[in-house]
Amino acid sequence: MSDNNWDHGGTADSGTRPRNITPFISGAAIGLFLVLNTIFWGALYFDGMVTTKENGLIENCQAGLIGVSGLIFLAGALGRYDPREKIFFGGWFLLCLSFLLREMDIETYNLHPALIWIGSGFGRNLLLSAMWATGIVFFLGHWRTLTLMLLEWLRHPAGVLALLAGSFLLLSLPFEHDVFAVNAATLEFGEEILEINACLLLFFSTLYGASKGFGVLFATPR
Repeated sequence: MSDNNWDHGGTADSGTRPRNITPFISGAAIGLFLVLNTIFWGALYFDGMVTTKENGLIENCQAGLIGVSGLIFLAGALGRYDPREKIFFGGWFLLCLSFLLREMDIETYNLHPALIWIGSGFGRNLLLSAMWATGIVFFLGHWRTLTLMLLEWLRHPAGVLALLAGSFLLLSLPFEHDVFAVNAATLEFGEEILEINACLLLFFSTLYGASKGFGVLFATPR
């Protein structure tokens, strides 16, 4: 299928733009949710509850949000007819899977040794490298259209929320690498708060995309 013939699978009329959800109300609601989420975890932290340890409460919540987001993206990929849309949403699923395997310490769970090998260490790196290499090959076959799709995606709330999620992850890096001159507990808490808010934003992104049928978010490239 030629890139020049790409459309959004017939889910909307050509050139039709999706209707925006009320941007100010929805943005304020999401912002308020993130503030309340931060206050909630902060209250538990300052009350003495250990929430930031490895495989602790925050990390498990992060893993859950990433896992559900990945499954929604996977469903979006499987539900599209255009192979380029499948590649696009499959890439988002692969990104979620990569973060999930990074976040979870598979080797600490009581699983079959084969699953532990695949989900940790060399086996995990080999699996993800093979999947990303395959994804890059598919991407290169349709890179012009997929780039246009990404730019189109970033113009809509789903893409904006995903971009904000990435920004929160970048903000967490100084905490992860001990850039600030504060105690280790504060650094760890700051890192985990930023990461769980990033996971929430990604989750909201997938919910919005799913509510719009994913492919409807794209306008036909000219």
